Amino acid sequence: MFATMRQLGSVRPEQPKLVINYGTKQPQRFGAEAQAPVDPYQFQRQLAEIIVGGGQFNIGNFASGTSFGFNAGQAISGENPWYTPSQDAGSLLDEHGRPTALLGPARRLMMFASTFANVLGNAENEAPPVVITPSPSEDAIQGHVVTHIHGSHGSVAFIFSPPKSKSGTLDLLLPDGSVLPVRLGHQRVHWCLFDTNISPRNHLDYTSLNALCSDDDVLVLFGPGGGHGSISINGTPVEFEVPKGRKPLVLRIEDVTVVIICDEMADETFMHERNVFVGVHALSEDGLPIPSTNGKTHTLVTPEGKTKTTTTKPLEGDPGEKLPRVSIGSWECAQPEERIDGSSPRFAQIPGPADLSELGTPYGYGWYRVEVKTTKPGKVKMSAPESSDRVQIFLDGEPMGILGDGPGAQRVLDINMKKATHEIVALADNMGRLVGGSDMTGKKGLYGHLVDVAPFKIAKGKVNQCDPIDVLSVHAPAFGIREGDATHPDRVEWTFKHLKKSTIVVDIPAVSVQCVVMLNDEPFKFFDAGRPIRLILDNEAIKRGVNVLQIAMHTDLGEGEEVDELIASIAKGIISDTTFTEGVTQITGKSIWSFAKWEVPAEIDFDPIAKGKFPKLGAPAWWKSSFKAPTQRVALSLDVSGLSKGQVFVNGKALGRYFTQSADGKTVSPSTPLAIPSSWMNESGNELLIFDEHGNAPSKVKMIVQYA
Repeated sequence: MFATMRQLGSVRPEQPKLVINYGTKQPQRFGAEAQAPVDPYQFQRQLAEIIVGGGQFNIGNFASGTSFGFNAGQAISGENPWYTPSQDAGSLLDEHGRPTALLGPARRLMMFASTFANVLGNAENEAPPVVITPSPSEDAIQGHVVTHIHGSHGSVAFIFSPPKSKSGTLDLLLPDGSVLPVRLGHQRVHWCLFDTNISPRNHLDYTSLNALCSDDDVLVLFGPGGGHGSISINGTPVEFEVPKGRKPLVLRIEDVTVVIICDEMADETFMHERNVFVGVHALSEDGLPIPSTNGKTHTLVTPEGKTKTTTTKPLEGDPGEKLPRVSIGSWECAQPEERIDGSSPRFAQIPGPADLSELGTPYGYGWYRVEVKTTKPGKVKMSAPESSDRVQIFLDGEPMGILGDGPGAQRVLDINMKKATHEIVALADNMGRLVGGSDMTGKKGLYGHLVDVAPFKIAKGKVNQCDPIDVLSVHAPAFGIREGDATHPDRVEWTFKHLKKSTIVVDIPAVSVQCVVMLNDEPFKFFDAGRPIRLILDNEAIKRGVNVLQIAMHTDLGEGEEVDELIASIAKGIISDTTFTEGVTQITGKSIWSFAKWEVPAEIDFDPIAKGKFPKLGAPAWWKSSFKAPTQRVALSLDVSGLSKGQVFVNGKALGRYFTQSADGKTVSPSTPLAIPSSWMNESGNELLIFDEHGNAPSKVKMIVQYA
């Protein structure tokens, strides 16, 4: 980030350097491995690099949250794009509003930057000196890197430590030739403040410790416990030892109250109206100390330097030492059998396959029913090329599998169909819409026919050189495309004959560049980078006889040999991994279609379940129970272990989607508890309602209670 800030200042010298939505990692996705936790001190170091480079930042997400119900959405690129409800992408506050491990180190730096914004804001960055890049890489050949920024309101020396460095003392050579010993601890960045006015009457000459905050002759510093520190105010130098424990060292220097604490206590130190509280979790809105879980006492330092250590009293509503236990009551079950076998009177006839939004269901699930008459018995390879996300198929009330993408789903299901009239029921799952990109008009549900497919034989693709295509002439606006942007001359090309009235389905794995699809020299469609491409070539799109399909690629990397090699590599992957299938017959082409909304069963449909006697259903089911809300203020979450995939409701409100297992019992990561907002709780009792797609029993479901 240090190099990026310098480059930005060079390219746009008259504009502020702002880093927007700086995050530590991407939100979690269903089916993807859980991401490794972020190193708090590495994150602190990255933020410091932005500041040293003369930039400012905001953090996204600063506070985590929950995408309730069906609102989590999908990423615009990558496999398994479905976001989990939890938006805890390395946030500083978790879903319950509690500090995470990242908050402390980041807060230390941000409090310093906020308090001494006049120093940083007036620093001279027009002609920055040549320095060693403070690279965090372990392969970098470097020691400690010192970067000194200065201006009319003071200066700061930032010391970046190499990875896995040990604690020790580093000597800074000051402009006047004197040496300032600086004790370094476990932080990967250390900052020393120089030549700064603390108030109109008092001037800080230097300090070897990190400055945390200051307010009108009250200054808080922190550093490694047990190490030596030094400070000079109004020409009066003072040396001291940094305390190791929870109590601060308080010095009165030239009418300035200096509060000195160790690194660990910096996260438990707050200032309110010039009073400094050391050893507290936080301060209330009224400035009252909230107890820390690390100790029962705190120290108050007044502006005059007087100290008072007292026991921190819990505020009203705060939890005591013992956490309450929240038990889930007995369970009831309702299985939508009439939906599954197609006999429900709630099914209403529709003209044919349709998008869920067109059927009044923009979010969640929907039930499709198709009455199919089979004249010839045998095995069919059933596919739903015109569908999105996941569609669970039932034949005459029996589960056949899931068509779609993600864990446990297949593109084709092998199904035996007898000579008879069958009820095919499809439970379509809308797993959210794209959070960005060029095309946000995607359909949801089962909006095309079920077809019997077979491989389509086609000659191997090749690469041909053609005239570049103006991308915006094909699709406008297009995400990340500027006026004049054109495709690379190399195109992937297939030539095939089509003599039947069948549909050709082309599946291309995710491509790392944007693509323009050409069919018979005419633009067919534009696709963003990073998403799989599915082309439906029906009779209206392809002509009878010879057809030419081309994939033209666009990259904003410019021109040159490296770009040509990149395009050639991508083209090779497209040719080897693309599959062509033919819709031999439409299984549901001349059938009667009906649709029923996905909804909670009536109260009378739920049957009580004897304790420990959960049935094995293997098909969608609703589970209902209740629990009492704790009277104390706690963080309450639901552990959905043992369930498969579905939705959770609390008091009629959609809490969020879970996906812990596929239908065959294989684990799907990440498995994270669902945070329950305290504002949703009722004192009299609370209803817990679960819809599980495969009928897994909630025998392992439990409430997790933690300190708020």
